[in-house]
Amino acid sequence: FLGQHGITDIDDGDDFAFFVINIKKDYVVMLENNGYKGLSKNDLISMGALKVDEPYIHFWKQNGYPDLTTEQLVSGKALGITAEYISEIRKAGYNHLAFDQLVSFKATGVTGKFISGLHGVKTKNGKKSNVVAENMPAEDVVSVKALNVDANYINSLQKASYTNIPLNELTSMKAVGVSPEYIQGLSLAGYKNIPPNELVSLKSVGVTPAYVKSLASIGYIHISPNELTSMKAVGVTPEFVASLKNSGYGHISADELVSMKSVGVSPAFAKGFIDIGYRNIPGNELVSMKSVGVTPEFAESFKAAGY
Repeated sequence: FLGQHGITDIDDGDDFAFFVINIKKDYVVMLENNGYKGLSKNDLISMGALKVDEPYIHFWKQNGYPDLTTEQLVSGKALGITAEYISEIRKAGYNHLAFDQLVSFKATGVTGKFISGLHGVKTKNGKKSNVVAENMPAEDVVSVKALNVDANYINSLQKASYTNIPLNELTSMKAVGVSPEYIQGLSLAGYKNIPPNELVSLKSVGVTPAYVKSLASIGYIHISPNELTSMKAVGVTPEFVASLKNSGYGHISADELVSMKSVGVSPAFAKGFIDIGYRNIPGNELVSMKSVGVTPEFAESFKAAGY
């Protein structure tokens, strides 16, 4: 019977699988009558195992999805997408989702309540915020949900005076872990009203309030957020600065510190030149010398040649 209906990839033992799942001839006929002909064995087993029946197929057609593939039917059934769920999402403003978008909503846990929560976020004056636009694309809703950006997170940022944040910056802040506590910590360390994109950069490289205070304790205050990010990214520490100071470099700018650290100028490198008589070399010249491979030994070799 299966062979006559185009299902020919049957192996020994498959008959037992059909028996266990309770797939019968009338089930195959029903699927064909609903447009699903030439099925593979795996299609048949998957649909039968998940109880993809005629009412379920009709349910999708009645809700505006008349031509779903067998894989889509199985996905919808496996995720538990119901008429109630579709109605809930449509009431939240998403009336024309493609099937794959609907699956993404369900798979990431997007609900009508979640969407309404985003749209209903309140600002300090009680008015609705436009942090999340009413017509947010479906893909953005999924991204927001996947990162757990919810009304609580948005409200917490608004209480820290971060309102009307663009969606891409909002998701970036959440992705790297920018929290109201982190913002408050930086504020107490002297960094207030930092733009969201700079907050993301600071957090992503590991700039903490403690790091800021450690630099301030050795005289590096009022450094811009971008400089802080660069210093942390290349590994500038108070210990590194102190060791350079001990080698005769006590007033180096933040930019020069970043350059020196990034090319590998170490206290030992600087001291090596001092030991052979090269004192007070500017930091930027040390960077240039290191970057092209000028060493104390190289300089000494010229001295031996009469220079």
